[in-house]
Amino acid sequence: ARLAEIAHSVHETWAVFPDAEIGVGAAWQVTSEVIISGVRWNRTVTYGLKAITDAAATIDAHIVMHAASQAFSVEPNASSKLTSGTSDATAELLIPLHGLVATATAHGMSEATLSIVTPHETVTALVQTESLWSVKRLAAASTDDGPRARHEP
Repeated sequence: ARLAEIAHSVHETWAVFPDAEIGVGAAWQVTSEVIISGVRWNRTVTYGLKAITDAAATIDAHIVMHAASQAFSVEPNASSKLTSGTSDATAELLIPLHGLVATATAHGMSEATLSIVTPHETVTALVQTESLWSVKRLAAASTDDGPRARHEP
């Protein structure tokens, strides 16, 4: 489950650009539906082009997600249900104009209300998370077999 959350966060580092030409100060929205850890979320990302140089574009992103009430685990003797879910995150993306690797830093807050129902009881929990993450380019290292990516702490 945590791997799916990390993959989702990394996915957020890829900006979706509009079809029309844009300049500094431009803003646009992209809406989509995503499934994370079995929960269906409606996501709206508002992008803003903060700066552009010959080398890169700097983009601010505001990601808002909502999940409606839904069952995500149904077993013979118990079921788990998301009562409600919200997520709000901001990110700054640096998108190279002549390369493949974007970098980003982001901060997000999420809240989910869960219910676990058995024949004898119902347990309700509020789960709140705060995340801070960054995506950085790995330095290339040369070996006898040719260049390879190297992790730098």
